[in-house]
Amino acid sequence: MKRFYISIVLVTVALLLCVLGAFMVSKMVDNIMADVTFLQHSAKTENFKAAREISLNLADKWDNYQNYLIVFVNMARIDELSEKVFSVKDYCTKESLDHLNATLSEIEFLILDIKDAEIFSLFSFL
Repeated sequence: MKRFYISIVLVTVALLLCVLGAFMVSKMVDNIMADVTFLQHSAKTENFKAAREISLNLADKWDNYQNYLIVFVNMARIDELSEKVFSVKDYCTKESLDHLNATLSEIEFLILDIKDAEIFSLFSFL
């Protein structure tokens, strides 16, 4: 009977960790998407000075978040997203509107893909 209770506790802990991980990933993605949305608006209005400042903020956020996301997300996705996030600053500096818009679209797609992949379901737990 003791083994049964231990297994129930372990399954409960595993489920709680899955839910906590999905919540953390969702919160981080929402914070990053806020910056991406502002960058898209700045690019649309060609305000490269504001875009450069927010791109530095985005790079700092991403630098902190990627250390936590490594636990929950496939490393290949994080590497691809890191490459895109850190290139945004250069595009803002060079005022390369086409490259900036393309990169922001790719970041948006990748970050939303990560969020969708981390949505908790019983199937993902099993």
